[in-house]
Amino acid sequence: MSDIPNLMPNIPKQCIFCGQKIQENDKCPNCRSAEAQRFCTSNARKPPHPWQLTSPKPMLSKGAYSSCVRNILEAWLWCWVIALICPQALAQRRLDPETVLCLTLFFSSSLFLSIIILIISIYKLIYRSWRLIQNGYARTTPKAAVGLSLIPLFNIYWIFVAIHGLAKDMNAYAKRYKLNVPRIPAELVFRIMFFLLSGGAVLGIVSIMGKFSTDTLLLCMVIALHVGVLLMLFVFYKIGRTAEAIQKELLRLTGQPVHTAGKREKWVIRSVGIITILLIWAYMLFGLYWAPFERELEEQGFKFTRAIISVTITDYIGSDTNVTIPDGVTSIGNYAFSYCKSLTSVTIPESVKSIGKSAFRNCDNLTAVTIPESVKSIGDSAFYYCDSLTSVTIPNSVTSIGEEAFSHCDSLTSVTIPDSVTSIGENAFIDYPKLTIYGTEGSAAQTYAEGHNIPFSTGPLPYCDAAGFYYSHDGKTLLGAPRSLSGEYTIPNSVTSIGNGAFYECKSLTSVTIPNSVTSIGNSAFRGCKSLTSVTIPDSVTSIGNYAFAGCSSLTSVTIPDSVTSIGNYA
Repeated sequence: MSDIPNLMPNIPKQCIFCGQKIQENDKCPNCRSAEAQRFCTSNARKPPHPWQLTSPKPMLSKGAYSSCVRNILEAWLWCWVIALICPQALAQRRLDPETVLCLTLFFSSSLFLSIIILIISIYKLIYRSWRLIQNGYARTTPKAAVGLSLIPLFNIYWIFVAIHGLAKDMNAYAKRYKLNVPRIPAELVFRIMFFLLSGGAVLGIVSIMGKFSTDTLLLCMVIALHVGVLLMLFVFYKIGRTAEAIQKELLRLTGQPVHTAGKREKWVIRSVGIITILLIWAYMLFGLYWAPFERELEEQGFKFTRAIISVTITDYIGSDTNVTIPDGVTSIGNYAFSYCKSLTSVTIPESVKSIGKSAFRNCDNLTAVTIPESVKSIGDSAFYYCDSLTSVTIPNSVTSIGEEAFSHCDSLTSVTIPDSVTSIGENAFIDYPKLTIYGTEGSAAQTYAEGHNIPFSTGPLPYCDAAGFYYSHDGKTLLGAPRSLSGEYTIPNSVTSIGNGAFYECKSLTSVTIPNSVTSIGNSAFRGCKSLTSVTIPDSVTSIGNYAFAGCSSLTSVTIPDSVTSIGNYA
């Protein structure tokens, strides 16, 4: 029995049937049966195949086999946790694309890592189990059992050798050395593997034939996968249990110290699962935290997307004319309020950090917008074609204003731009008839104004009265009137000059009375007032600017006093 010293070097040479010490000729003098003589006679033993010659160190730490089985089970469970729960999390339409992408990458990586650990654990169990029984009688070696199973098509045959053959050889090993260990139901293992392979072949043929719908095939595949995994887990459990018992017997018989398997091996797959579960719980807790705020947004007519700690307004479907965005919104998305014709005023909270592209595009009746100090950027065309917007104050937090951000805001009379703004896009403010840009010397605002022929001032800012009329800081110049102005209007006696574009495109204005205090009428002051039929110019006026009454199609005649010394082009 020359194979025993290699496996159990501390065990005295003895007959495996009767326990009698074996003489120098390696034959048992007590056993007379042919079977006993066959096992006890080294000369009658078949020579081992070269693949079966491995290092005589088959024993590992305690738990080396059960840990593989446990890792297989846990890896499979994590695969299903990720596959079932994560799509539900990603199905939330409120998540912005960047967050969906990040979560998808993380969950995909976790799923991929779990599958890799599952495959490695299976091959590790197979390798260790074959290594345990390398006594010269094993039908293959650990390397061949694992390596040949990776060859396509050939592995269909070899998997029976690597798993079913392993079950038979482990039973033979235990019987040969009379080890008190649980046996593996080898025939049941063969039936399970044959059932799985034949079932997979049937599903493949049925799917190729196209006899059933895709949903039915998917359901059958999921059920078959569940059944197959459960059956294979049963097989691996039996193999691991027997391998662990064999090693325990060998360690006991040889008197070698028992070492418990390292914690690193036990926690490899657990760490993946724990991280995934923590992320899912964090997502759920954030969902509970945001739930009341989300209901508030929905009740007020806002559509939105939510990242982990940010909320972006994507659309507004409400009917309110005066809108206050709830505190907690972090950004106003692209086209969020575009073409909201009924919108007249918007209050933006301090939590908002950016205003997206075309966020308020074509809000024709928007007259007032409050931009808080938290906003850092205003996107391209953010307030494009907001015809009724008369004045804008850019806060000190803003660093960039996009292209055409306030383009075609024809009623805009004043824009205050701080030094913090370092970038102003092309056509952010075009040459409006009554626009004046306010800022400081040497700022980006001054550079832009001078480059686009827009009046620039560093002086005191204008003010707006309750009726919506804009005046210079001293109240002597009428800078702008609301475009909704209709009927007759009398300019106050405190006004000494009518600014450029003051009544620009006030299409419902029918009559204007100018007091004797006024001395000048600016460029395009009444341009586009199509309903204007009557205007009284007093003797105090000395100059009338370019295009002052251009486009006043209902105005048939104007009496110009002798005091006027200057009349502009196309007045």
